Amino acid sequence: MDESGRVSADYSEKFPWNKVSDNTRIEREVRGRGDKRLQTNVSITAEPFFRRMGFRVGRRQIKIYRNRAFKQAVMEKRLTRGV
Repeated sequence: MDESGRVSADYSEKFPWNKVSDNTRIEREVRGRGDKRLQTNVSITAEPFFRRMGFRVGRRQIKIYRNRAFKQAVMEKRLTRGV
């Protein structure tokens, strides 16, 4: 995870988002650092999953990879105390 609270690819591979216990651990770690939100770039197909995890779309963007355009959403989750 970088200084802005974004979940890096390396971090998300270590802690898969599809495990509730890992989500709690990630959020606890971020809160422990004093951060108040998580932010990640997701594909449009992953949006429903991240919405279920409490994330909201902050903005949309198009990323170019190997001369192909991919639609993405920059999603964030505001963290509350607890958990």
